[in-house]
Amino acid sequence: MSEDVVLDTGTKRDWISHIFYEKLKDTLGVTQSKLSEKDMKKKYRDFNGTEFQPTSKVDLMIQSEEFRGVMKCRRMSFLVAKKATFMILMGRDTIKNEELMTRGKREIDGEGALALIHGKLPDGM
Repeated sequence: MSEDVVLDTGTKRDWISHIFYEKLKDTLGVTQSKLSEKDMKKKYRDFNGTEFQPTSKVDLMIQSEEFRGVMKCRRMSFLVAKKATFMILMGRDTIKNEELMTRGKREIDGEGALALIHGKLPDGM
C-alpha cells in the first residue's frame, strides 16, 4: 500500500489518520494499541491549525527511498488521529533522525551562488 507523507517539523511525533488506519486494518490486519488516559487527553494542532487528539497507537513497517542508509525499511510507531487532515504525517524527530529534509555533501557539490559586484562600466560598454 502506497501513500504520500506530509513532513511537519511543527510536531514531534509521527501520525496516521483514523481513516488510513481503517484501510490498514481491513487490508493488512494492522492492530492498534491503547493509550493512557493522559495521552488521550493531549490536544495537538496540525500544520493548518486544526486541532485533534490521539485515539490509539499503531506500529507499522514503513519503506521509503528517502530513508538514509542501505535498509530502506523502518518499524515505526504512529499515533492515530480521529480528525486528521492528512493520511500520514512524519514529525520532526523522524525528519531529523532520517535526514528527510537535508541533502548530503555529494548531492550539493557544484551547487552554489557566486556573487559578482560590478563597478561602473567604462563609457561605450
